[in-house]
Amino acid sequence: VNGVFENKFFTGDINCQDPNLEFIFNGEIDFTNEVPKMAFDANIFHADLIKLNLAKGKGFSSLATRIGISAVLDPNDPSGSLSLEDLSYCDDSEQYDLGNAFFETQTLNNGKRFTLHSNIAHASVEGVYNAQEIKGAFRSIFYSVFPALESEVQYDQADQIFDFEIEMGESDRFFELLLPDLRVAPGSKATGHLNTRTFDLEFDAYSVGVSWKGREVSGLSMALHQTMEVLAASISAQKVELNDSLFVEDLLVTSKGYQDEFDALIDWSGSGLGANGRLDIQGAVHGPNHVDIDLLPSQFEIRDQHWMTADPSSVRIDHSEIEVDGLEITNGRERLLVEGSISRNPNKSLKLIFEDLHLDNLNVLLQNSGMNIHGVLEGEASVSSLYETPLLLSYLCVDSLG
Repeated sequence: VNGVFENKFFTGDINCQDPNLEFIFNGEIDFTNEVPKMAFDANIFHADLIKLNLAKGKGFSSLATRIGISAVLDPNDPSGSLSLEDLSYCDDSEQYDLGNAFFETQTLNNGKRFTLHSNIAHASVEGVYNAQEIKGAFRSIFYSVFPALESEVQYDQADQIFDFEIEMGESDRFFELLLPDLRVAPGSKATGHLNTRTFDLEFDAYSVGVSWKGREVSGLSMALHQTMEVLAASISAQKVELNDSLFVEDLLVTSKGYQDEFDALIDWSGSGLGANGRLDIQGAVHGPNHVDIDLLPSQFEIRDQHWMTADPSSVRIDHSEIEVDGLEITNGRERLLVEGSISRNPNKSLKLIFEDLHLDNLNVLLQNSGMNIHGVLEGEASVSSLYETPLLLSYLCVDSLG
């Protein structure tokens, strides 16, 4: 150490040669006031985050980067800049080169501006905002659409009026390190606006491709707009792939909510099951853990077989209990009826009734297994205690099984 440390203020040089931390430092750190200030450059050659108790895990770890910082670290109103150059991380098996990143917060006449420029993403937030309160503001604005959730809404909000934007860059190595199951295509973009005075919210996003645990979504668009206590949302995708054979094409979901009520339309024009269809849903919110959903008459086709729900059916979700009433799906004489409860109460059960149900309908799900089944299923089954030890009781008859 070559410097001066006095009254919580340090200025000078530090050269650290430790097996777990190797760096050189030049600059100053000021803790003399309630709000710390920093202005320094540092070259970190090696930092073992696991040995330094900054990360969990076992084995070798090494972080390296060049840091430049000039900042006032007020938790409610930070300002200044931070640069990271040649950021890399190495573990037992791989080295992750993450490139450069530059963060900056500036004070403006109408608030402030935060910007991020990096190989991984570019982002900006501009206006009046408090980073520590943004999550609560989003939550309150969203919940304000539903009076039944009034207890979850904080109407007395500090002013948060800002625009935001983020565009993804080459992020694969970043996600391989921190979220190995996630991939987001370069150029994916999200923009939005939030206003706690008027409780208005806007969010729009588009991505060429997003994947999670091997499930891929192509041509994804999302929109969420709320104004005057009316919420409108839509999601569309060119293709949603769950596996090689199970996928949905040209998916469109539209929804709106107002005064505890909501509705949704779900359309798709193709799938790996040879299916297309349209589902019409309405519902009501009664509390944080209580929602009623009605499935209105809807229809879909699977392998040229026309299925429909002729009468409205309902699903009631109240905490951990789910009640199904009159969910009936038919195709000519074929009929499947589902009603009853999924509950922690062992005396409640979910009943399934099968009438003239052709088993070859299931072959679209078995096409990768090399199996084909035929026959006609009749009978009923009930299942209970699904949350604990499931109990299945059934009386089923299969005619011409093959």
